[in-house]
Amino acid sequence: MSTASPMRPAPSAPRPYRFPDFTRHSLDNGLTVWLVPIAGSSLTSVHLLIDAGAAAEDEPHGGVASLTARLLITGTRRLDAAAFAAATERLGIEVNSESSWDSSRAGFQSLPQHLDAGMALLAEMVQQPRFDPDEFSRLKAERLAAILQMRADAGSLADESFIRHLYDAGTPYRRLAGGTQEM
Repeated sequence: MSTASPMRPAPSAPRPYRFPDFTRHSLDNGLTVWLVPIAGSSLTSVHLLIDAGAAAEDEPHGGVASLTARLLITGTRRLDAAAFAAATERLGIEVNSESSWDSSRAGFQSLPQHLDAGMALLAEMVQQPRFDPDEFSRLKAERLAAILQMRADAGSLADESFIRHLYDAGTPYRRLAGGTQEM
């Protein structure tokens, strides 16, 4: 029985890749729209990207962007959480919202025939959010529980300590993007 390890294949030349052509439009309200058609794709994907994330928060408001992003997908003024979920399911669209350090994003993925209805629902979600107090309390409690779990995890504690030592005290990157228990 041979113990010699098999030879790994040699790397080949990179395959050529051509980025899809795109068009860019500026709307009257200042919003920039990029259209990037991808041949053969059976889904449409829409992303609304806003230059506002955790880095834009001051210390006492750390975590607000993250919590707000999660709260956006819990309904609109017209649709409570259950009705909003039913509307997305009826259209077969996947709605999402999240916040990172440098931006916040809301969007959806759908079949092309539901693009217009999905756009209308996305617009309603970001322009007329419900911000239901019960949903806020639920999401806040979930976040506090996640923070407590992180306090019991050695890896999470090491990550938090690392960023405190890596970044200067004057930068928001020194704290957790999702906020702390005290915030």
